[in-house]
Amino acid sequence: VVAATPLAMLGVQLPDWANTTGDYFASLTLPLALICIGATLSTRALRKGYRTAISASLAKMVVIPLGTTALAWWAGFEGRELGVLFLFFASPTAAAAFVMAKAMGSDETLTANIIAMTTLIASITVTVGVFILRVSGVI
Repeated sequence: VVAATPLAMLGVQLPDWANTTGDYFASLTLPLALICIGATLSTRALRKGYRTAISASLAKMVVIPLGTTALAWWAGFEGRELGVLFLFFASPTAAAAFVMAKAMGSDETLTANIIAMTTLIASITVTVGVFILRVSGVI
């Protein structure tokens, strides 16, 4: 970043081949992270530490979206803004969490299980949450 700042200030453009190569690498990051997560998933570890994975997933997908959406509504948010806040807080755990857990020497298997569980739960909680917000007339 420090080396590129003067070049950006001078308006120096990267050659097309460098931009194309960078775009290819950027396009590969999420699929590679998901492949690593899939390879790390462990039903044995899920059975052994299911309480942690389930409680973290439910907190991420139910408790936090409910609490933050209720607080935002109480603070005066409504309509599109409230819907966006709900979707922001009801999003599943990002695949980047796996990479960070692995890099920090943490429990990457638990992280992979939480990512998989929150991704599966999201299809239900996001649908139900948006439905409830629409029926109640706040979005």
